[in-house]
Amino acid sequence: MDYSKYKYEQSKRAKEAKKNQKIIDLKEIKFKPKIEEHDYQVKLAKAINFLKKDERVKVSLRYRGREVTHPEIGKRLLDRFVSDVSQYGELAKEPNQMGKTIMMFIDPKKK
Repeated sequence: MDYSKYKYEQSKRAKEAKKNQKIIDLKEIKFKPKIEEHDYQVKLAKAINFLKKDERVKVSLRYRGREVTHPEIGKRLLDRFVSDVSQYGELAKEPNQMGKTIMMFIDPKKK
């Protein structure tokens, strides 16, 4: 078997594998602990829309100034968010705090 035929077959297999792969997009939703109800509903609708399109959602909650002394407010907000999107997605990574930011990931539900 000659080398050029081998390289051609290899490139054909690579193209076929690339055609069948699914690219997962990551979208981010950013919160602050003092969020009004309407703003929360808008961000929730955006997240649900992303999950319906089979995109992964990263939820970030950023504390500013002295807000970091009340982490229970942020935890409550994130728990509420997870329960609100539970019909469309599931929690992939538990919320973890890095400095003044809490992050978590939500994956779309499997079909």
